[in-house]
Amino acid sequence: MDFDQFSQLIQRIKSQDPGLLYSIDADPPATDVEISEVQTLLEAHLPNSFIQFLKIYGGGAFGYADILSLVSDDINYIINNQPTGAKTLQFVAFSPNGCGDYYGFPVVANSCEDRILFWDHEQNELDSTRYTDFFDFLAKVALEIE
Repeated sequence: MDFDQFSQLIQRIKSQDPGLLYSIDADPPATDVEISEVQTLLEAHLPNSFIQFLKIYGGGAFGYADILSLVSDDINYIINNQPTGAKTLQFVAFSPNGCGDYYGFPVVANSCEDRILFWDHEQNELDSTRYTDFFDFLAKVALEIE
């Protein structure tokens, strides 16, 4: 799913259920400075889809999902919420599942790929998911659209 398709989906959702996307726990939109700082600290470039999303919606609660924050003093700051061994696994987490596991991006040559992996905290292993990219993850998890 690309950004335009995702934007159309959001407009449809807003017209059907405007309260779904309203959250007092959402961050303000991410700034270029915050994005740059986080990428430097992660030693990985974030996918364009994730950056596009953060520049419009910020991190925090989004529909039925939580997206890790780029705000450094937030309890859900992306840097402070990477799983143990994430760097070794070449993985950048972006969303907790509420049970100790995370969804995230694989890192190849210091760039996050726009595909979604699942980190299992009990096994300390990465598994593939049914989500084709970040916007597909948001549609299916945050918006519960199949």
